[in-house]
Amino acid sequence: MTTRLHALGSNSSGQLGVGHYEDVDIPTPCRFIRTQSLYDTTASAKTHLEKPDGLGSPVRKIVAGGNHTIVLCDNGAVYAAGNREALGECVDLASHPSGSDELSSQDLTPYFKRVMWWEDTQLLDTFVDVSATWSASLFVAAPQTQDGYVVRLGRIFVCGKGEKGELGLGKHTVETAKPRQVAVFGAKHYPAYMSRDLERVPLIPGILAGIWSSVAYTLTCSTDEVHVFGWGNCRK
Repeated sequence: MTTRLHALGSNSSGQLGVGHYEDVDIPTPCRFIRTQSLYDTTASAKTHLEKPDGLGSPVRKIVAGGNHTIVLCDNGAVYAAGNREALGECVDLASHPSGSDELSSQDLTPYFKRVMWWEDTQLLDTFVDVSATWSASLFVAAPQTQDGYVVRLGRIFVCGKGEKGELGLGKHTVETAKPRQVAVFGAKHYPAYMSRDLERVPLIPGILAGIWSSVAYTLTCSTDEVHVFGWGNCRK
C-alpha cells in the first residue's frame, strides 16, 4: 500500500516537503528521500537517492513547527522537512559513514528525509511519538526489550532551538544540533514520588508541544497510572 501526502501554504523554508521553496495554493504532492538502511556500514555500502511521491506505510501523526514539518508513520519511520536549525542533525544522513557525495552535494531541505541518528552504538531510526515547538523537534524512542525484560526505558530526544526552556535541557541550554535526551525520561534516578518497582516504572512516554512549551506524559507498565511533566513558557 502506498500512502501519499499533499501539502499547501507557506513554504519559504521548504517545510511542505514538495521539492522547492515556493508557496503553493493548491494541494501538491510531498516528496520523500529514500536511502539505503544505515545498518549497513561496510565499505561496499552505497547510499542512493530517490525522490518518490509516496510512503510505504500509513501515516499516524503529522506535526508542524514554525517552519518545519514532521511525519510519523505506523511502522515507526519518521520523516522531516524544512528549517535546518529546528531539525538539527537528526536528518543529516551525509554525516554517517555510509553517506555519499550524491546526498551531501544536494540541497535536500525541501524534501522529507528519514529521521535517524546514532546514539552511542545504537542507530535510532524508529519512534513511537513526535512533536514540535516553533523551532525545535521532539522524538520519542520506544522502550527496548530483551528476552521479555525491559533493558532500556522509553526516551525523549530533542533538537533545535528554544529560549524559553522548551527544550527541557536546563536553563543554560537554548540550542542543540545533535538530538539530546530529556533527562527525566529514561534517567537512572527517578523522582522520589515514582516507585522503583519495575512494574510501576514509566515505560512509554508520549509528547505534546506548543509554540514555546512542551508537555510529556508517561504510562506505567502494568497500571493505568500516568505522570505528566511540563517545561517551557508557562506565563500564559
